[in-house]
Formats: sequence, C-alpha cells, structure tokens
Amino acid sequence: MINLRPFLACLYSHVSNFEIHVSEILRFILDELFNHSNSGLLQKDLLFISIFTHAGKQASDSLFPFEKIKSELSPRDQNYIKKLPKYVIYDWVQVPENHLDPQGRKIKVFYEYRLPENLDKTLRPICFFYGGPGLDPRSSTPALIPIIKDHGVIIIHQRGTGLSSPLPQIRSGTDVLRLKNYLSRAIVEDAEIIRKKIFSTKKWIVTGQSFGSLIIQRYITMYPESLYSAHAHGFAATSMPTPFAESRILKHKDVLKAYLKKFPKDKKRLELIAQKCQEISFSPKGEPDITIQGRHTFSFIGMVFLSSPTYWKDLSNILTMICPENSVDVHKLRLVINNFYFNKSFIYLGKEQDALNVVFNRHEAYVTNPKQSLSLYYQATLNKLKKSGINTDSWPLGEEALMHFCIDSPIHNLADNTDLGPADPLLPKDIADSLHKNKQLKLFLYAGKIDSIAPPEIFSELKQQCGDQMIFTILPGGHDSFLSTQFWKDVFIDTETKQ
Repeated sequence: MINLRPFLACLYSHVSNFEIHVSEILRFILDELFNHSNSGLLQKDLLFISIFTHAGKQASDSLFPFEKIKSELSPRDQNYIKKLPKYVIYDWVQVPENHLDPQGRKIKVFYEYRLPENLDKTLRPICFFYGGPGLDPRSSTPALIPIIKDHGVIIIHQRGTGLSSPLPQIRSGTDVLRLKNYLSRAIVEDAEIIRKKIFSTKKWIVTGQSFGSLIIQRYITMYPESLYSAHAHGFAATSMPTPFAESRILKHKDVLKAYLKKFPKDKKRLELIAQKCQEISFSPKGEPDITIQGRHTFSFIGMVFLSSPTYWKDLSNILTMICPENSVDVHKLRLVINNFYFNKSFIYLGKEQDALNVVFNRHEAYVTNPKQSLSLYYQATLNKLKKSGINTDSWPLGEEALMHFCIDSPIHNLADNTDLGPADPLLPKDIADSLHKNKQLKLFLYAGKIDSIAPPEIFSELKQQCGDQMIFTILPGGHDSFLSTQFWKDVFIDTETKQ
C-alpha cells in the first residue's frame, strides 16, 4: 500500500530534504532526469522552502532533550528539527519494542504536534497516520501540510521510520520475527502513549491513508474509547481468506486497460521496457547481493503511477523519455529504477524496509499460512486467475504481486521464508463488534474510484458488517484522493465539537 506522493517526493535524495508540493517535485524530477529547463521551478521551490525557517519547540517535560541526544541523530534528522515551523511542538517517547514485554528492549518514537498559535486550543485534536509500512513521513506528508496548516494535527513518526528508532537490522530469522513489532498493533499502542502524554483522558480524531487506514481500523478494535471519530482512506479489512491480493490484480487490469486506451503508444514502450528488464539486472551501488531482474521489474513504478490518474500523463512522459524511438535508453531506465527502488530516503528494496513489507503482507494484510511464503501465496493467486483465463505473464505492466518475483536479496528471501507463527489479521467482524459496543463512535471510510491499490470493490464487506456506524464514500480519483476537500471536510467539522 504505497502512496504515490511520497514515492515521487523521494525519488532524488537532494529533493527529499525539502518540503515541496508533489506536483512541483514531479516537474523537477522530469526536468532533472531529461535535461529540461527548471530555473523557474527552482525559484518557486526556494520561495516555498523559505516558509520553513524556524525551529520547532520541544515539549517542556521531555525525557530526551534535543541538545543531549542530537549526537545520536543523523545530520538530516538534526536539520529536520531545526527547520520545523516555530509553532510545532515535538518530542520523543520511550516505548517497549514489544509491548507484551514492557521490561524488554526499548525504542524511541518521535511525534510532531502542528499547533498553530492562533488556534482555539479547546478544539479536538487530529492524529494523522500516513501510509506504509516503513515509509519516511518527511516524504509522505509535505503535500498534506497546506491542507492541515490551520488545524492542530499530530503526526507520529511510526516506529522504524523518520526520527523514531530505525528498524532492526536483519541478520537472522529471529530478527525477522522482531519486525512483527513494527506493524499496526504496536503503532496503536505507541499512539495511545502519546495521546495520554499530551491530552491525558481527552479523545482525539484519527485520520489516515492506506496503511494508515489499517492502523485506524485496528485502533477501533483496541481503544475505541480513546476516539471521537475515525476517518480512513485507502484500505478496508476483509475476512479470511482475504480476497485483497486478487482484487488488486483484477483492478490493476482494468485500470491498465483504461490507461492504454488513453495512451495507446505506451503499450509498445512498456513491452520494450519489460523485455529489457528481463535481459539486464539492477543493483544498488556496492551491494551486488541485491538484484532486481525480470519482466515485471518496472511494474511497481507503473502500478503506483496508475493508482493515481492525475499522474497518468506524467507516467506517459517518463515512458516516452525512456523509450523515445522504439528502443530503450538503458541509462535512463537504470536512473529511474535505481532512484525508485534504492532510495534510503524513501524505499530500499532488498533491505529492512522491504522485509517489513513482506512480513506485513504475510502477517497482517494478505495473511499467508504460518509456513507459507509470500511467493507461494502470490503464485497460488496468479494460478487461480490463470485458470479463469487471466494470464498476468502477458501483461506489459504487472501489479505488485508480479514485481515481488523480481527481487532477490538475502534479507528479502529470509523475510519471505521465515515461519512467522500465528498471524494477526484485521477482521471486519472485530471492527464492527467494537463499533456496535461504542455507539457514539463512527467510522468514515473512503475509497478512490480508480484506485488499483485499494479497489473500492473490496470495501463492501466492512460496510455491510458495520451498518450505519460506518459512512462509506467513493471519491473521484485514485489512491491519493485523500487529499481532496471532501475527505477533510468531515474531519474538520468534528474538530469543532469542543472538549
């Protein structure tokens, strides 16, 4: 469940340090990648960046004063703190890595409370959960900032991301098992600690997108009494065996067909790129044990672009630049692949964050059998589709499930094959039961009409079980439609009910 905006925002590390609107970033990337003029854009970027010139304020009761722990932080982390707007209150809280073992290993979780000085402090606060898992909020939230700038919003850097303690290094199956402590259940526990620290017994409004939507639905099952309302976009719990992977592949097929109808020349370009990705491999510099190779190598990039129709034209531009005259420019292909897949500021395939996503899919989202690898699960899904006449092998651009088979690294393979033990699925019945026991709590759930990452077709089961305590809305657009005015309207209305 990857959101297009952070995906684009961190394509180049020298851009990812700044808070720039994603549409400007995309234009910058295209200019940089294909040697177009970008002087005017840079002037606008610098004007935008100049807004963020004042350091935030650390919570007065902090156990981790910035000056004492800054030596533990990277230069990028230190710079982020220094560039927080002056109205932001920030801090770290110490939490158990495993909440079931409170005396065990400890980690730190960072939060930033964006609290405008002129805001009525009696209004209900909002906690926003971004997508992932494992994405850096510094790249996934900039497009959100202009929308929430007049409201009090807490953004928690989910454990393992941002300025929170990093994911554990993966060297063995035991380390892979630790990644189960970096999923939605633990993030909810962290959020409760932060809520109590800031607001004591006061309720808050939770809102989020993609993996953040899953966190919110988990929150409802764990601490409904802490929530005034819940607003979630881009994910819906489904029963076991989950149809989610199959639904995504089928939706991707329909969206790809619509895209190629609009840009018919790209079918040939995608086919040429797929053939070239079968011939050559891609590895991060200095790490030959990580390789990506195969027909569907480009699929993950294409899938994320396709999930947001706003950016279809940009995808076509990129394909045209890589494949200008019925042949692939290998240098430009490598540049795009390497900066999407091996980017420490966003996503790094073959490493710990990749392993976290494999564990997430096996343990919480798709839910494989304990000893069943994600590879076997995906293959069974693809075989089932093939029997019904849907042959994904022939597609010019595949879905995430097909991309999975292109990744080869010791960490990725270890995460795929380690026995994770009993799974922790999020079930519609559990969400519905919690809502029915807490009649005052409502779930506002949203889907993008053309969202191939979270197809609106899979939301019906949760809606049916939750009844009138869930308000379901299909928004125009795709996976990034949570940035629409309609989504945030209900959130901001709820803040007006005072404590």
